[in-house]
Amino acid sequence: MFYNLFHKSDIVVRKLIRRNAGQALLELSIFGALIIMLIGVLVSYGLKYNFQQQVSIEAFRAAQELAQELDGGLPRGSSSITLVKDKHIPDPSNPFGVGSVTPIMASASITRDNRLDATPDDYEGLPKTIMRFQGNSDEAPVEYEFATAGLRTDMYTAGSEDDFKNMQKKYGWIFGSVSFDPEEYSLWLPVQIEIIDSVEGEVVDYGSAIRQARMLVDRDFFIIQCQKRSKPGEEGDCSDISNVAITMPWYVQGCYHNGAPFNLPSTYAGLYQTGDTWDFPRIEALYINPDTSKRVQALAMQPEMTQTTEKEFSLEKDENNSASATTDSIYWSTVTSRVMLEHNHLDPVTGVAQPPAGNPQITAESFDTERSDAIEFTWSTPWENQ
Repeated sequence: MFYNLFHKSDIVVRKLIRRNAGQALLELSIFGALIIMLIGVLVSYGLKYNFQQQVSIEAFRAAQELAQELDGGLPRGSSSITLVKDKHIPDPSNPFGVGSVTPIMASASITRDNRLDATPDDYEGLPKTIMRFQGNSDEAPVEYEFATAGLRTDMYTAGSEDDFKNMQKKYGWIFGSVSFDPEEYSLWLPVQIEIIDSVEGEVVDYGSAIRQARMLVDRDFFIIQCQKRSKPGEEGDCSDISNVAITMPWYVQGCYHNGAPFNLPSTYAGLYQTGDTWDFPRIEALYINPDTSKRVQALAMQPEMTQTTEKEFSLEKDENNSASATTDSIYWSTVTSRVMLEHNHLDPVTGVAQPPAGNPQITAESFDTERSDAIEFTWSTPWENQ
């Protein structure tokens, strides 16, 4: 009887042990997979952060080199660069570690204090931005250089000292940077003014272009913007400054005022009427992608991009009298396709903007960068002596 009781107890204990062992194995497989996945996610995040730091440092150093390049015998006053590198981020859920290609982007700008008073007089002297795209590290990067402003010339005749000062302030408020030869200035005689116009650049932001156009034709809008940026006590000067009539550039011609075509004079001080609405068809035409006919928010690199990935896996097994060898070969390639838009209307030597005869046309250029890798693993197992 005792034997039977002991035997039955032993069977129950063995079943419990096997059941607990199976449960522990199941828990280990579930939680172990989750832990491995969590570690993989942390490693991926760490790689992205490390790549971002590397690209930021590289962009700053590249901007320093550009600022050191000579412009007429002197270092450039400023330089700007945007660096985009396609980096491979492994996927922890993929058994071979093949993940995705992620663009890592950083920008940097350098301005030299001793060149702040320098003004450009040709295309090379215009403010520039460089966009550099890097796929595989052993290949030359794809690089684009754009002028972010163009040169225009206006003529102005002042009737008084106050008129001349207000003219300088108005040009400065709207365009930010103008220059003229003080020796040529005389009351009641025309003086030539050199304007660095950002809307005339090869790349420009839509919001900035509309804002500048509004300041040219909408006196109410100009006064509001002037008062926002004026020093305390100078807000009252904005009304006097707005009364100065200056030459209207091509991109505000053919505008619409309150929904109706407006016959804009060549020299204009702006129309003051609260609640005005203005539309600028020529500026709108600058932001239509000629390939897709879709509206964009800015020229230069477009946010839309496509990626095509190819993967090849192979497994080879080689056996002989002494060992068995298994070789895994992995090849993957990701091609990233991007689109660049620009308004190519500047004289390549003088940098002077050439007004289009009709609505402006922009050009679209597609380019590809490739990121690829080939990996091979071999495991060799010697035969045991029998």
